[in-house]
Amino acid sequence: PLLDDFVPAATPKVLYPAIDLSAWPAYRPSEGRAATGDGSRSFVISLNRYERKKNIGLAIQMLSLIHEKKTDDVELPLLVIAGGYDPRVLENTEHLEELTQLCQKRNLRFAKVDSEASIAMRDEALVSEDQSLDVSGVDVVFLRNVSDALRAELLANARCTVYTPDKEHFGIVPLESMYVGCPVLAVSSGGPLETVLQGRTGFLAEPDPEAFAEVLLGSGLIHRKTGVDTKRSMGKVSHAHVVERFGSDAFDQALDALCVDTVQQRRRFTSLEWQMELLCLVMALVSLVMAAIGAWHTLRPASDEKTADE
Repeated sequence: PLLDDFVPAATPKVLYPAIDLSAWPAYRPSEGRAATGDGSRSFVISLNRYERKKNIGLAIQMLSLIHEKKTDDVELPLLVIAGGYDPRVLENTEHLEELTQLCQKRNLRFAKVDSEASIAMRDEALVSEDQSLDVSGVDVVFLRNVSDALRAELLANARCTVYTPDKEHFGIVPLESMYVGCPVLAVSSGGPLETVLQGRTGFLAEPDPEAFAEVLLGSGLIHRKTGVDTKRSMGKVSHAHVVERFGSDAFDQALDALCVDTVQQRRRFTSLEWQMELLCLVMALVSLVMAAIGAWHTLRPASDEKTADE
């Protein structure tokens, strides 16, 4: 306790990584719709590598429950699953097969697109350029190895990003999504707890299909009357949030502040260390004096007795 009074423990501070905002297209509000052959409907996106730890199946199970729970005012969204995929990596190929089997088990129609050239965003719409895919006839689309440009377009035009990893250390996808104006539905653990503002830039839920479905149904993002306005309003707040907290300028300012604070703390601790050293020196001197006095009192009677005998 005495040491704590002299050298109080410093409260740790976090320096969040930044995203390169200059690498992304200029923000423009989007209502988040997808062209689907003869009609149009909104889509939500899950953007992760095809790895089991990314928990992508949660998004498929969520969509299945939305199909079961939907009411007339709910617009069933298309689920676009996109991410890194290497056919030489066994887990990638196995997990894609597992996800398609989950779709079959849940009675969801799906399509696998082998080439990113088959899908493109045009005029805020998801289209099949080579006519090999009728998006209106499926519930889930699997895209692999999308380009940076298509990635940005997908995030900007999706009604929301469904971020499924549990206990993710930080997660850059939510930041990229919010920067381009796309709200995020994420698991309430790990990085999203510190990056997603509940109810303002997105929503946090337990890693459970029921919880995810309930949150998305209650968010207004996939409702016919409120979906467009909700997407636009939350997207505007999301964009501003990322620029303010996670842009390069914000990173530079936070780093400068931490450096200054570190130097100031060092100066305070140096002064305290000097005081502690002085106190220790004084206590050592006092101990020596006390020892000398004790020795003198111990030796004095013997000396006096010897003098008396003489």
